[in-house]
Amino acid sequence: MLLIRTIAVSCRRGAVAALRVAVLSVLALACVGAATAQVLKVAVIDAPPFGMKGADGAPIGAAVDVAVALGKRVSMAVEPMLLPRVRIPPMMTEGQADLAGMVASPAADAIGHRLAPMQPLSTIILSRPGGAIGSLAGLEGKTIATLRGAAYDPRIADNPAIRKQEISSYNNGLNLLMAGRVDAVIGPEMGLYFEAAQMGLSRASFAPPLVVNSLEVWLYLSKASPQVKLRERLEQAAQALVAEGFIDSSMRAYVR
Repeated sequence: MLLIRTIAVSCRRGAVAALRVAVLSVLALACVGAATAQVLKVAVIDAPPFGMKGADGAPIGAAVDVAVALGKRVSMAVEPMLLPRVRIPPMMTEGQADLAGMVASPAADAIGHRLAPMQPLSTIILSRPGGAIGSLAGLEGKTIATLRGAAYDPRIADNPAIRKQEISSYNNGLNLLMAGRVDAVIGPEMGLYFEAAQMGLSRASFAPPLVVNSLEVWLYLSKASPQVKLRERLEQAAQALVAEGFIDSSMRAYVR
């Protein structure tokens, strides 16, 4: 009888211990899940001044500043992810990125919810003094440097008479331009002039720019994001930043 009682007590103790372990495991998983849910993964184009690496290797830039400000508004941590332009749509499609600034289009609307308009981006063409490009027709027979994966304007992209030289960065394109290896470089006004300033070039180093178009950029929330349930909260916070002029001032702070 004593042996039976001893075995019974041991079994009860073992069951209690097992139950404690199970409860602690569930609580630990719940805590991990809660912590994960409080992080906004933001896809940022790896192109100055929107996104770039700081001296310590951490992402910085105008788009990063906006993402951090948005995170503070909704009391969530932010994880900026510097990505090539071509990687952002797939990341948003798969829900691997929660937020991203993208040019408004049917393709972008198919994978994300519009939260708030960001600053419109003027697309310009820069050329050397003495070789000014005064019209798109003036590009025919010439070579223009264009960022890999970017389609700034169908009148250029679809014109076979305009030769395109793919580049990995605006810095790359401006170096080719100044070396005379291309006739012009196309890109967002802010990006090109920011990179030119970093290279020690002033606006006087170029011919007057040819303005091609103005692209409407929106902050999008991925439809596949686990944070989609916070859409209304994120939308209100993003629109408040726009109304206060924060997004505009953040963008302009990088271009003098």
